[in-house]
Amino acid sequence: MTIKRKVGMAVITAAVGVSLLGGGTYAWFNDVETIESSFAAGTIDLGVDPTIVFDVNNLKPGDHMTRKFTITNNGTLDIHEVLMFTQTEVYKNGKKLKSSDEGADFATQLRVDFLSNEGKIIPEISGKTLAELESQSGNIADNYRRWLIWESGKKDLPVGHTDRLKMKITFVPTDERKEGSREFVQNKYQGLTLKVTHELEATQKPGQAR
Repeated sequence: MTIKRKVGMAVITAAVGVSLLGGGTYAWFNDVETIESSFAAGTIDLGVDPTIVFDVNNLKPGDHMTRKFTITNNGTLDIHEVLMFTQTEVYKNGKKLKSSDEGADFATQLRVDFLSNEGKIIPEISGKTLAELESQSGNIADNYRRWLIWESGKKDLPVGHTDRLKMKITFVPTDERKEGSREFVQNKYQGLTLKVTHELEATQKPGQAR
Protein backbone atom coordinates (compact mmCIF):
# COMPACT_ATOMS: atom_id res chain seq x y z
CA MET A 1 0.00 0.00 0.00
CA THR A 2 1.43 3.30 -0.95
CA ILE A 3 2.07 6.10 1.54
CA LYS A 4 -0.59 8.18 -0.11
CA ARG A 5 -3.18 5.44 0.24
CA LYS A 6 -2.28 4.82 3.90
CA VAL A 7 -2.76 8.50 4.73
CA GLY A 8 -6.13 8.51 2.98
CA MET A 9 -7.34 5.50 4.97
CA ALA A 10 -6.25 7.14 8.22
CA VAL A 11 -8.30 10.24 7.43
CA ILE A 12 -11.37 8.15 6.65
CA THR A 13 -10.95 6.13 9.87
CA ALA A 14 -10.63 9.31 11.94
CA ALA A 15 -13.74 10.80 10.31
CA VAL A 16 -15.74 7.68 11.13
CA GLY A 17 -14.55 7.82 14.74
CA VAL A 18 -15.60 11.46 15.10
CA SER A 19 -18.95 10.64 13.56
CA LEU A 20 -19.57 7.89 16.09
CA LEU A 21 -18.68 10.17 18.97
CA GLY A 22 -20.92 12.97 17.77
CA GLY A 23 -23.93 10.94 16.75
CA GLY A 24 -24.00 8.36 19.52
CA THR A 25 -26.88 8.20 22.11
CA TYR A 26 -26.70 7.30 25.79
CA ALA A 27 -29.52 6.04 28.08
CA TRP A 28 -29.91 7.31 31.67
CA PHE A 29 -32.29 6.36 34.50
CA ASN A 30 -34.86 9.08 35.23
CA ASP A 31 -38.27 9.67 36.81
CA VAL A 32 -40.82 12.33 35.79
CA GLU A 33 -43.48 13.63 38.18
CA THR A 34 -46.18 16.34 37.74
CA ILE A 35 -47.21 18.97 40.27
CA GLU A 36 -50.72 20.44 39.95
CA SER A 37 -52.42 23.27 41.85
CA SER A 38 -56.05 24.26 42.34
CA PHE A 39 -57.31 27.51 43.86
CA ALA A 40 -61.03 27.73 44.68
CA ALA A 41 -62.36 30.93 46.23
CA GLY A 42 -64.81 30.75 49.10
CA THR A 43 -68.09 32.68 49.29
CA ILE A 44 -69.51 35.35 51.56
CA ASP A 45 -73.31 34.96 51.65
CA LEU A 46 -75.39 36.76 54.29
CA GLY A 47 -79.02 35.78 54.77
CA VAL A 48 -81.52 38.15 56.45
CA ASP A 49 -84.97 37.23 57.73
CA PRO A 50 -87.30 39.01 57.45
CA THR A 51 -86.14 41.45 54.78
CA ILE A 52 -88.86 43.95 55.74
CA VAL A 53 -88.49 44.64 59.46
CA PHE A 54 -90.77 47.67 59.97
CA ASP A 55 -93.98 48.34 58.08
CA VAL A 56 -96.05 50.79 60.14
CA ASN A 57 -98.93 53.05 59.11
CA ASN A 58 -100.66 55.95 60.88
CA LEU A 59 -97.55 56.72 62.90
CA LYS A 60 -97.73 59.54 65.44
CA PRO A 61 -95.21 61.20 67.80
CA GLY A 62 -94.60 59.02 70.85
CA ASP A 63 -95.17 55.73 69.03
CA HIS A 64 -92.44 53.14 69.41
CA MET A 65 -91.90 49.84 67.62
CA THR A 66 -89.74 46.84 68.47
CA ARG A 67 -88.95 44.20 65.88
CA LYS A 68 -86.69 41.15 65.65
CA PHE A 69 -84.68 39.83 62.73
CA THR A 70 -81.93 37.31 62.14
CA ILE A 71 -78.78 37.21 60.05
CA THR A 72 -77.33 33.88 58.89
CA ASN A 73 -74.00 32.96 57.38
CA ASN A 74 -75.00 30.98 54.28
CA GLY A 75 -71.56 31.10 52.68
CA THR A 76 -68.44 28.95 52.96
CA LEU A 77 -66.28 31.49 54.83
CA ASP A 78 -66.66 32.84 58.36
CA ILE A 79 -68.03 36.40 58.41
CA HIS A 80 -65.86 38.88 60.28
CA GLU A 81 -68.20 41.89 60.40
CA VAL A 82 -71.70 42.84 59.30
CA LEU A 83 -71.73 46.59 58.75
CA MET A 84 -75.06 48.42 58.59
CA PHE A 85 -75.43 51.44 56.31
CA THR A 86 -78.65 53.49 56.42
CA GLN A 87 -80.38 55.49 53.69
CA THR A 88 -83.67 57.39 53.97
CA GLU A 89 -86.12 58.98 51.55
CA VAL A 90 -89.24 61.02 52.32
CA TYR A 91 -92.36 60.93 50.15
CA LYS A 92 -95.55 62.96 50.06
CA ASN A 93 -98.44 61.65 47.99
CA GLY A 94 -96.04 59.28 46.25
CA LYS A 95 -93.59 62.01 45.28
CA LYS A 96 -90.08 62.08 46.70
CA LEU A 97 -89.30 65.28 48.58
CA LYS A 98 -86.19 67.30 47.91
CA SER A 99 -83.89 68.14 50.82
CA SER A 100 -85.18 71.73 50.78
CA ASP A 101 -88.86 70.72 51.02
CA GLU A 102 -90.75 71.05 54.29
CA GLY A 103 -90.78 67.74 56.13
CA ALA A 104 -87.77 66.36 54.24
CA ASP A 105 -85.98 66.03 57.60
CA PHE A 106 -88.49 63.40 58.78
CA ALA A 107 -85.62 60.98 59.56
CA THR A 108 -84.43 63.29 62.34
CA GLN A 109 -87.62 62.49 64.27
CA LEU A 110 -87.16 58.72 64.47
CA ARG A 111 -84.59 57.42 66.93
CA VAL A 112 -83.12 53.95 67.23
CA ASP A 113 -83.51 53.52 70.98
CA PHE A 114 -81.57 50.31 70.83
CA LEU A 115 -80.25 47.73 68.44
CA SER A 116 -79.24 44.65 70.38
CA ASN A 117 -77.41 41.50 69.38
CA GLU A 118 -78.14 38.44 71.54
CA GLY A 119 -79.34 40.85 74.24
CA LYS A 120 -76.27 43.12 74.13
CA ILE A 121 -76.72 46.74 73.03
CA ILE A 122 -74.70 47.93 70.03
CA PRO A 123 -73.50 51.39 71.16
CA GLU A 124 -72.45 52.62 67.68
CA ILE A 125 -76.08 52.58 66.55
CA SER A 126 -78.28 52.77 69.63
CA GLY A 127 -79.51 56.22 70.61
CA LYS A 128 -78.99 57.68 67.14
CA THR A 129 -81.69 59.06 64.86
CA LEU A 130 -82.13 57.49 61.44
CA ALA A 131 -80.74 60.71 59.97
CA GLU A 132 -77.58 60.41 62.08
CA LEU A 133 -77.10 56.81 60.99
CA GLU A 134 -76.89 57.93 57.36
CA SER A 135 -73.41 59.31 58.07
CA GLN A 136 -72.04 56.36 60.01
CA SER A 137 -72.08 52.58 60.17
CA GLY A 138 -71.76 49.98 62.90
CA ASN A 139 -70.90 46.31 63.16
CA ILE A 140 -74.17 44.62 64.14
CA ALA A 141 -72.57 41.16 64.43
CA ASP A 142 -70.00 42.21 67.02
CA ASN A 143 -71.76 40.50 69.94
CA TYR A 144 -72.31 37.12 68.35
CA ARG A 145 -72.48 34.67 71.25
CA ARG A 146 -70.00 31.79 71.31
CA TRP A 147 -71.18 28.90 73.46
CA LEU A 148 -67.85 27.05 73.58
CA ILE A 149 -65.48 28.39 76.25
CA TRP A 150 -62.38 28.10 74.06
CA GLU A 151 -64.09 30.18 71.36
CA SER A 152 -65.50 32.87 73.65
CA GLY A 153 -62.97 35.48 72.51
CA LYS A 154 -63.85 35.13 68.83
CA LYS A 155 -66.32 37.50 67.18
CA ASP A 156 -66.62 36.01 63.71
CA LEU A 157 -70.00 34.67 62.54
CA PRO A 158 -69.22 31.05 61.62
CA VAL A 159 -70.51 29.29 58.54
CA GLY A 160 -74.07 28.05 59.05
CA HIS A 161 -74.67 30.04 62.23
CA THR A 162 -77.54 32.47 62.90
CA ASP A 163 -77.38 35.71 64.89
CA ARG A 164 -80.52 37.16 66.51
CA LEU A 165 -81.05 40.93 66.68
CA LYS A 166 -83.70 43.26 68.03
CA MET A 167 -84.37 46.89 67.12
CA LYS A 168 -86.58 49.51 68.75
CA ILE A 169 -87.45 52.74 66.95
CA THR A 170 -89.32 55.67 68.54
CA PHE A 171 -91.04 58.61 66.89
CA VAL A 172 -89.64 61.16 69.34
CA PRO A 173 -92.39 63.57 70.52
CA THR A 174 -91.85 67.25 71.21
CA ASP A 175 -94.15 69.94 72.58
CA GLU A 176 -92.37 72.65 70.61
CA ARG A 177 -94.70 75.00 68.77
CA LYS A 178 -94.15 77.29 65.82
CA GLU A 179 -93.12 80.76 66.85
CA GLY A 180 -96.16 82.95 67.49
CA SER A 181 -98.53 80.03 66.86
CA ARG A 182 -100.40 77.28 68.69
CA GLU A 183 -99.40 74.83 65.97
CA PHE A 184 -96.85 72.16 66.85
CA VAL A 185 -93.71 72.08 64.71
CA GLN A 186 -94.13 68.33 64.09
CA ASN A 187 -97.38 68.95 62.19
CA LYS A 188 -95.30 69.24 59.02
CA TYR A 189 -94.70 65.49 59.09
CA GLN A 190 -98.38 64.58 58.87
CA GLY A 191 -99.15 62.47 55.81
CA LEU A 192 -95.49 61.86 54.94
CA THR A 193 -93.89 58.47 54.33
CA LEU A 194 -90.34 57.73 55.39
CA LYS A 195 -88.68 54.90 53.49
CA VAL A 196 -85.62 53.47 55.21
CA THR A 197 -83.06 51.11 53.70
CA HIS A 198 -80.57 49.34 55.94
CA GLU A 199 -77.84 47.87 53.75
CA LEU A 200 -75.95 45.08 55.48
CA GLU A 201 -72.41 44.44 54.27
CA ALA A 202 -70.77 41.19 55.38
CA THR A 203 -66.98 41.15 55.23
CA GLN A 204 -64.41 38.38 55.43
CA LYS A 205 -61.94 38.00 58.24
CA PRO A 206 -58.25 38.82 57.48
CA GLY A 207 -56.30 36.45 55.25
CA GLN A 208 -53.89 33.92 56.75
CA ALA A 209 -51.13 31.49 55.81
CA ARG A 210 -52.62 28.39 54.15
